[in-house]
Amino acid sequence: MLRLVLRDSQTAHYIEPLANSSPESRWEIRMTVPVEDFTTDDEDSDGGQDETAEVGATIAGDEEQERVHLDWYRAHRLMLPAEAQRTRAIRIEKFLSRAEISGFMSSVRLLQQQRVCGQTQHCTKGPRQGWRTTYLHTNGVFLKRFGRLSKKIRQTFFEVDAANWGVLKGRPTAELRFRTIEYHEYTPGGKLSAPGHYDSGSLLTLDIMLADSSKDFEGGQLILPEADGAQTAPQMSKGDAVMFLSHKYHNVSPVTAGKRTVLVLELWEGPERTCAHRCGVMESCDYTLEYARSLA
Repeated sequence: MLRLVLRDSQTAHYIEPLANSSPESRWEIRMTVPVEDFTTDDEDSDGGQDETAEVGATIAGDEEQERVHLDWYRAHRLMLPAEAQRTRAIRIEKFLSRAEISGFMSSVRLLQQQRVCGQTQHCTKGPRQGWRTTYLHTNGVFLKRFGRLSKKIRQTFFEVDAANWGVLKGRPTAELRFRTIEYHEYTPGGKLSAPGHYDSGSLLTLDIMLADSSKDFEGGQLILPEADGAQTAPQMSKGDAVMFLSHKYHNVSPVTAGKRTVLVLELWEGPERTCAHRCGVMESCDYTLEYARSLA
């Protein structure tokens, strides 16, 4: 059996969270093999019609896939990206103190040295140039090591949502869990520039700034494209957090100097993930820490 797992090479995000009840992926796999052309001139004359028909079928297929995904979002009460664009992000000033940040980052550096969490490799070129991610939810590490912080963040998700969007209202509280907990380190060249990027399948996303933008790095602004075509760039001082609906588009401008460090968490209605990456499935996942280490 051949298993293909497709992820965005820049964000490591799956196109959708996949479950038995979810639609097929929007990804389309094609393989082109060069062959010798045995067509005659007469056969060539019909080629244009064949190509036109293929293009038409592809467009129709894309439209059908989009419809299926919109139906799946509605069935799971997930806000459509177009709707999420009309919502505003919420800035939470001084969410973490400098002492909390210092202790947390020291602990994360130790976890990185011990290699107990899934990590992407630091790249010097390509779409993940200057961008490393440590998946702190691996094997439940975050909940075990940072229980107090976990409770604080979870409570904040509920409080901010209740005051602004209400997307958690009516959902079983016990089923609302962290989907991914990511420690991002951006160095020069690091960015999240994919147009129309959003955290598909999640409900709420929280970005917590762990670095000092006045001296630790330059560039690296959180950018939120808005429905009217404008862009919002929330001011994020060290310790500040920004929460937004996961289906709202968001990007990070290129870091030009220093290191931008941020903690990102997503809340979804699904199982607590303990695999060593940002998971796209709601069933058991075989992307273990051992497997992640084998790719290093």
